[in-house]
Amino acid sequence: MNSVPHGWFFDNKEWIVFIIATVVLWLLMMTGVHELDLRSAS
Repeated sequence: MNSVPHGWFFDNKEWIVFIIATVVLWLLMMTGVHELDLRSAS
């Protein structure tokens, strides 16, 4: 346990990865919905 580096980044790495994954998934969903809207409009 003592060999694990401590600090803000290492303590919150899981949160950072979770937030990044959520933002990426949200952007993918937004672009997907936008493309579906364009397809249905044309």
